Amino acid sequence: MTDAIRRHRHFLMGLFIAAAAFLYLAHIGSYHLIELDEGRYHRVAMEMVLSGDYLTPHFDYMPYFEKPIFQYWITSLSMELFGFKEFTGRILPALTGLGNVFLAFWLGRTMYGRRTGILAAIIVATSALQLIVASIGVMDMALTFFIDACLVSFYVFERTENKKYLLLFYAAMGFGMLTKGLIAIVFPVGILFWYALLSKRPRLFLKLFYLPGIALFLVIAMPWYYLVCQKNPDFFYFFFIREHFLRFATKMHERFHPWYYFVPVLIAGLMP
Repeated sequence: MTDAIRRHRHFLMGLFIAAAAFLYLAHIGSYHLIELDEGRYHRVAMEMVLSGDYLTPHFDYMPYFEKPIFQYWITSLSMELFGFKEFTGRILPALTGLGNVFLAFWLGRTMYGRRTGILAAIIVATSALQLIVASIGVMDMALTFFIDACLVSFYVFERTENKKYLLLFYAAMGFGMLTKGLIAIVFPVGILFWYALLSKRPRLFLKLFYLPGIALFLVIAMPWYYLVCQKNPDFFYFFFIREHFLRFATKMHERFHPWYYFVPVLIAGLMP
C-alpha cells in the first residue's frame, strides 16, 4: 500500500489539489449576498467600476474609509471580467482560503515531513470556520492568509537562513497592510517577538529587520496610502486613529467579548 502511494504520489497530490480547488471555488456563485459587510464591500467595488475611481473607495457615492483597497481592487477587476455577479466578491476569499491550505502543507512538511503536511492541509481544508469565511466576500480570509504567509515564511527562514523567505515575509505583510491595515503588521511582528522571547532567542527577532524586505514592504503598501491621503485629507484620522486605535481602545463599535467567548468559537470552527 505504501509503495503504491509512493509510486502515484504526484497523481494523488494533483487529485488533492483539484479536490481542494473544487471545495473552495465551485459553490461561490450559487447563493446571493448573505451578510451586511459582504453586500457593502460588493457595492464599493461596483461603484469603483462604474465611476472609474480606483483610488478612493465609495459607498453610496460617499467616500468610504473603513477598509483599505486590495479586496476592492480584486473584486472590481473580477467585475470587469465577469460582470456584476455575486461570486466576484468571493474570489479573493476563496483563493486565499485555498492558499491557507497550501501554507498548512508547506509548514507541516517543513516541520515534520510530507505526510504531516498532507494531514495538516486536509484538516485546514475541511475545517468549518475556515471554509465558511472563505465562502463570504469579507476581508478576514485574505488577512488571515497574509498573516499566515508571514509566519510560515519566517519559520522557513529560521530553518534555512535563506533571506528570500524574509522577502516573502515582507511582501505578505505589505499585501496584508493593503487588505486590512496595521493589524497585518501588529499580529506577525507581535507573535514573532513573543516567539523569540519565550524561546530565549532574542537575536532571532532581530533577524527580522532586513532592509531589502522593509523596502519591498514600503513599495507594496505605501503608494496607495500616500495617494489616498493626498486626495482625501480626512482619511488619515478616520482610518488610522478612529478605525484602529479608537476601535480597539473603546466600545464605539459595540464589538467586545471576554477572551473565553472565542474558545467555543474556535472549537466549533475546527469541526469538519
